[in-house]
Order: sequence, then structure tokens, then C-alpha cells
Amino acid sequence: DEWRETANDFDGDARVIGLTGRLEWIAVMHALVQGVMTGVPASLAIALAVLAVSTANWLVALLATMTILGVMSSFFITFVASGWVLGMYECMFLQLTAGMAVDYTVHLAHAYNESAGETREAKMRESLSEMGVSVLSGAVSTLGASICLFVCSFKVFYLYGSFIFFVILWAILWAVLFFPALMISLGPS
Repeated sequence: DEWRETANDFDGDARVIGLTGRLEWIAVMHALVQGVMTGVPASLAIALAVLAVSTANWLVALLATMTILGVMSSFFITFVASGWVLGMYECMFLQLTAGMAVDYTVHLAHAYNESAGETREAKMRESLSEMGVSVLSGAVSTLGASICLFVCSFKVFYLYGSFIFFVILWAILWAVLFFPALMISLGPS
């Protein structure tokens, strides 16, 4: 009955007698797009909660989540600008964006929060000097690995490589450029 209702939604007034593989694919894609629409905000909410618990500081957690939102927004714009369309793989990749975008910002936020510096600038300088090399090294190695997937003949590997490359590229740019400026301007001292 659920399949028939879904088919009727797409066919208007037509009475559906049998289902084809095309209608099943439409239902699957509808479910995947709905998963993206609910999964991305849920991922951000979970990231905020985990950051709040791990840093024990709501302001640091909120500013880090704003940075993660910036990473995700930049990737989504890149996704559209690249001409990608929502297919099965793209829907799965979009749901993974928050998890991959959080890494570098979380390391810098934790180091900032644990810093003994007395001013915002001192805390951020210590955070970048302690974690900056590790964060940048992790980004460079991940970017290099994703570039290897660009030459694959299977489309899914190429798409996965592109996904990783652009999410990591935006994540490191936001983490080392935007997040420090945000913490120096608005972070706790």
C-alpha cells in the first residue's frame, strides 16, 4: 500500500496497477533525499552537543559549530557549482559531510579551550602552535590520498575522491583561517 501511495503521488490521478523498477527507484531516491534533509541538520546538532560536552564550554562549541556549518555550506556550493546532481552516491556523501568537516575545527577548539593563555590571542596562538602542524599534516595527507581517486575509471571512486577532496579542502581552510579569527574576536578569554 505504501508503494501504491508513493506511485499515486507521482502519477497524479492515474490509477496504478503494477509497479515498475522506475517507480521503485523514484521511491528510493525520495527516501535518500529525505535522509539528506534530516541527516544534515541532525549531524550538526549532534556535533554541537558533542562539542559542548567535550569542551565544557557552550561558546567554544557554538563558534566551532558555526565554522562546521561554514565548511558544509562551502561544500554544498561547490557541489552545485560542479554540476553534480543528487544521485544515490551523492546523497550518501552529503550525509557524511558534517562528520568529515568537524575534525580540524574540533582539534583547534579543544587546544584553545585547554590553553593556559590569558588573552584570546594567546590562547589561539598556543592552539595553532600545538595543533596546527598536526591538523595541516592530516589535511595534506588526506588531500593527497583523495587525488589518487581522481584517476579511477569507476565513477563512484571518482565521486568519492572529489567528495573527500573538497570537504577536506574547505575544512582546513575554514579551520585555519576563519575559526582563529572567530575565536580571537568572540571566544572566551
